[in-house]
Amino acid sequence: MKNSSFGKAMRYLILPVVFLGTLLLMHSCKSPSIPEGEKPRMELRTTGCYGTCPVFTISIYENRVVTLEAVEFLDLEGKFISRLSNNTFDDLLIEFQNSSFFDFQEQYTGPVSDLPTKYITYREGGKTKTITDYYGAPQELKYLEEKISQLIDQASWKKR
Repeated sequence: MKNSSFGKAMRYLILPVVFLGTLLLMHSCKSPSIPEGEKPRMELRTTGCYGTCPVFTISIYENRVVTLEAVEFLDLEGKFISRLSNNTFDDLLIEFQNSSFFDFQEQYTGPVSDLPTKYITYREGGKTKTITDYYGAPQELKYLEEKISQLIDQASWKKR
């Protein structure tokens, strides 16, 4: 009789644990999604040139979701979604905060032709700034553009 009582008790304990474990697993495997109406925290959009300059938009959201719209001259083409690790997202935020992004000029341009234009946007504390970089941007801004661009090869993309 003791064994059957123990078996019943175990069944009542194991079933909720298995159920909760399954729910947690399903939640952790959930596809990344963008909260409705949320604007990206950071974004980089590039235009084409007369050659093979990559054309894309990469958007990074507060919940670490990152989207890519790969238009041309990339290994990927189409719309994709991924999720950044906490470390990658935090490191990127720190880079933007340390750059004094809001102190950069609104645009950098010069008397040259056939370069891609890059539009880089950052949002923080109710402020938003978009910078147009065609030619002559400071190295600190170029570095931020490169950090975002590197995500194209680093993220595990899923087709949207």
